[in-house]
Amino acid sequence: MTVTKGFRHSSIPTAEKVLGELAQKSGAFTVDYVRTDEDMAQKMTPEALRNYDGVMFANPRAILPLPDKQAFLDWIKSGKGFIATHSGSDTFHGFSSLHRDARRRVRDTPRPGPGDCINQDPKHPACRHLEPTWHLKDENLSHQKFLTVAKFMACSCLDKTSE
Repeated sequence: MTVTKGFRHSSIPTAEKVLGELAQKSGAFTVDYVRTDEDMAQKMTPEALRNYDGVMFANPRAILPLPDKQAFLDWIKSGKGFIATHSGSDTFHGFSSLHRDARRRVRDTPRPGPGDCINQDPKHPACRHLEPTWHLKDENLSHQKFLTVAKFMACSCLDKTSE
């Protein structure tokens, strides 16, 4: 899902390309894109979500026109996958349930990189190739609180003591 309102990250086409290539090469999953409000209205209804095992918010921006925000949260809580990259963790302000339960709230404006990240789950498939601490050359976000839904987790976090 790459629908945005206002600023559009230049990395979105790369995210779409990489995800599509991963799907094609692995054969483990397929990708269906939601790029417009119209796509969202069709593909993210409670009925349409039954056709998906996971959703990735690849750098969306601002409050998005989800057809049924509570149904989306219930879909996630049912065990479906939800990945939010970068600004994907900073969406749905004002919808307290999703805001509280399905994301971390960004506290500060991004801090320019570089910085070090801590591998919090070296056994997780997304992190097992990473060193215990790895260097990041991107902007860094601080968060007010951690995710509270039981099945949500962070695989890595910023070492706030690094520069």
